[in-house]
Amino acid sequence: MKIIFLIDGPFLKRDYERFSFDILLKNNIELCMWDFQKLYPIKPKNDSFEAEFDLSNTNIKSRVFLSFNELENNTKLNGIFIYDYRVNLNMDYPMSWFKEKGAIIIIREQGLGPILLHKLSLVDHLIIIRNKFQHLGFIALIKAISKKTLRTPKRNYFDIKICSGSLSQCSKNQFEIRSHAFDYDIFLEKKNNKKNDRDYILFLDNGQTNHPDYSELNISPFATAEVYFPLLRSFFEKIEEQTGLPVIIALHPRLKINDSLSMQFGNREIFINKTAQLVRDAKLVVNHDSTAINFVALWRIPMVIITTNQIEKAIYRAMNAQDHFLQTTRVNINNPYDNMDFLKISEKPISQYNQYIENFIKVTGSPIKNSAEIIIEGLNNYLKSQL
Repeated sequence: MKIIFLIDGPFLKRDYERFSFDILLKNNIELCMWDFQKLYPIKPKNDSFEAEFDLSNTNIKSRVFLSFNELENNTKLNGIFIYDYRVNLNMDYPMSWFKEKGAIIIIREQGLGPILLHKLSLVDHLIIIRNKFQHLGFIALIKAISKKTLRTPKRNYFDIKICSGSLSQCSKNQFEIRSHAFDYDIFLEKKNNKKNDRDYILFLDNGQTNHPDYSELNISPFATAEVYFPLLRSFFEKIEEQTGLPVIIALHPRLKINDSLSMQFGNREIFINKTAQLVRDAKLVVNHDSTAINFVALWRIPMVIITTNQIEKAIYRAMNAQDHFLQTTRVNINNPYDNMDFLKISEKPISQYNQYIENFIKVTGSPIKNSAEIIIEGLNNYLKSQL
């Protein structure tokens, strides 16, 4: 069995771990990485971002394409599974091209979030237009609307869908592999580890001002550091005063800890690549719209969702969708919050966690084992079904 992964951006250590490549390799799956990064404008390197993963020390066969002519010469794809991990929307060779060459196309819905499935009201649409105008300006807003309107609708060029929560479903003639979210693999790995006896509040950082995607995708930051961090520090001081617990930071995994970041967070403790276990042991979590909310739900941790005026202008839809599925109300820290009981507010989402897990993470009765093992079994069943 052979699987080719297509990438056009950085491949990171956490990608290797998330896809459980070690398990796939141990089961004699031939893994290939086709890298198209050099065919697109070179992004500036930044030492404050996570470095790319070195595939040379693995059994993954890696190929870097320097021209599309090389791709044209690789047409023997019959019976080969392909997973498209590219992010470039204007790609020259869409999945339809690979399917026409005989490849078996896999898509994964193991990272679903509320924004993808929340239906907006007319009022929501008007708020988004107003916010985008304030965030982008008139000309940029018109360009964004035109681009979305003129974009060619996506067609289903896949053969196999790897599903997770109940809101992930297959259509007719699509082969379903019922798995779960990637974060559930980490949950299974960490759930029985020894707990930390320390009491703390955990803030889930998601790089509102400095996420690598801003430069890689040429988009504006959701918030500016000079506005965002003073608001954040003031909120941390208030919730620490009210609860008697210190706030610590789970930094976005693609960033690196440095003195500047430490100062911006008020010299509070910052941790990297320990988000799952930090969520598990926290007394309370503070969040914007981090995907690590999966761990919050799985471990049933009280949570306060916070936002700012800048965040609302940039990602209103994501914040609103999260409130909808958790039946809670986010706290805008641009507004007064002196009289708010954060412990009481944090309890509100807990009643929705089971449904959130069912919707986005794992359906009741699906296998309780690593998703790579589920996928191997599913791909073998697919091949048998084609005989």
